Parts: sequence; C-alpha cells; structure tokens
Amino acid sequence: STSMKMIIWKIHQKKPDARFFIVDPKTTDWLGLQRYQGTVTYLSGEVLEQLIQLKNVTEKVFNILDKRIARGQNSLREGGEVSKQEQDIYLIIDEWYSLYDSLKKLPNKQKTEYELNSVLLHVNTIIAKGREHNVHIFLIAQTHLAGETGISTAMRRSVALVGQGRLTEDGDGGYASIEGIIKDANVFKDAARRNQLMQVLKEAISASAQQNNAPVILTTMGNPRIGLLPDLSYIHGYKIEDYG
Repeated sequence: STSMKMIIWKIHQKKPDARFFIVDPKTTDWLGLQRYQGTVTYLSGEVLEQLIQLKNVTEKVFNILDKRIARGQNSLREGGEVSKQEQDIYLIIDEWYSLYDSLKKLPNKQKTEYELNSVLLHVNTIIAKGREHNVHIFLIAQTHLAGETGISTAMRRSVALVGQGRLTEDGDGGYASIEGIIKDANVFKDAARRNQLMQVLKEAISASAQQNNAPVILTTMGNPRIGLLPDLSYIHGYKIEDYG
C-alpha cells in the first residue's frame, strides 16, 4: 500500500479536484480519505457480501463513465466536441487477485442472482474506454496474468503494469512478479527486449548487495524501466485534508 498511497498523494497534488473510489478488503489508512463519505469502501462479511459491495462500487464508476460517453456521443451528433475537461475519477481495487478468485469460485446461481458477473464488465469497460473520459483504474494484485485477473490478453495493450519486489542477501527477493512480467511474451514480444530487462534486473540485484531488503520496481509505462525505490515509508504519516 505504500507505493499506492504515494501515487494517490501525487495525483492529489497535481489534480486536487480528482475523485477517488477505493475498495479495500483490509484495514488500510488511505491518507485519511476514508473520512470522506463514498471514497473508501472497506469490504466485510461473508464472501458473497464482499463481492456485492465490490459490485456496488464498480457499478458506480461504470455509470459515471457511461454517462460521459453518452454525453460525448450526443455532443458529436449535434456538431460539437467531446469534453476533455471532465473531473478525473480513479477507481482503486486492493487485493484484486483474491477478489477475482473468489468471484470465479462463486456458484453460478449466486453470480446470476446478484449480477456479479457485471464486475468484470465494469472493470474491462473502464480499462478499454475510461482514459478518453478521465476515468482510470488501478488493480492491485499478486499477478498480472490474464487468466488470474480477468483482464483479457487483447486488453493488455490498454494496461500499464507495475511490478514490485524486494531484493535480499539470499537472492530470492520476492521479485517473482517482476520476473514474470519480463518473461511474458504477451507483455514484451521482442525476446531481445526481455533479455535486456532481465539483465537490468540482475544488475539491480547486484547493486543492492549492500542494501538488504531493498525495494525494486518495474514499470511498463512509457519506456519500460527497472530501478530501486527510495524509502517511501514517510507517506504513512501524511493526511489529505483538502479533499472534496
């Protein structure tokens, strides 16, 4: 959550009018945003109850996007333009892998009765169409694989991946997610590019030999790159006081 909090903080600094919808199955302090009604939804109760709560949030953001798309289409029909000045909306779902896994395992009868399959429709639609209308989504998960996140391989082109891990003296590090992204031909089709990134990761591991438990990050945003993260723990003491 440390990196996500930093991202939220930076977004708020750059776009103070941005609105957040955060789904959290745990008990994270989201820079105080949980104090503002409708901003943080803490999931609780049985699995079915949590998935219904999740659907309520994704549906709310989906409806915001749907209305913006409809307004843009109507404007085009009338000879106007699609507005580029709409308020930025950020949907953040923590523990997405676990939530999606629970959704997959839920009996079809319950999925149908509570329309829970719409969660994937909401998420994939926001990925596919949201950016044009300033509606964004962060899925925090333990894997990037399409089959385990519900995001189709074709939709990958609309998704930027960020992998994080830690480098330890033993070399095991917990950076498997980064290696997994690098080795995935669906992410990096060029073998030479994959080999180059693996070499950069090895160099980062070597450079961190004196920094046990150093955090390492890979991002595919823009020009894909790997590097060591500075200590961001100070962000846990920050509070957003001017939201909304």
